[in-house]
Amino acid sequence: MIFVLAPPAGRDWVALTSLPLPVEAANAWVTTPGSGAVVSFLGVVREQSDGRPGVRGLTYEAYEEETTRRLAEIADELQISHNTVRTHAFNAMTKLNARSRAHLVAKALAGGHALR
Repeated sequence: MIFVLAPPAGRDWVALTSLPLPVEAANAWVTTPGSGAVVSFLGVVREQSDGRPGVRGLTYEAYEEETTRRLAEIADELQISHNTVRTHAFNAMTKLNARSRAHLVAKALAGGHALR
């Protein structure tokens, strides 16, 4: 049986775990009636790195107490209002002459203004 980290009842979900990441639960947790979009990134381990074939995984180490505290601080710093996001999106749309947010994303990717 595989156990995954359960989402919290509160506003922030900050955790450090060795358990499998619950991607579907995380997407469901962040999707709200007021969400305009939810974007997720899921990376996978390449089978080679710098000419070293056979890579099977990555190992990370962290001091749990310090890491969890710092992640919570970052989550607090990242809390911005919906109006702030709307203002920044509008300004970017104006700068890139985009007709919609989807058009903005397409232009940003095509123009090298966003990471792929």
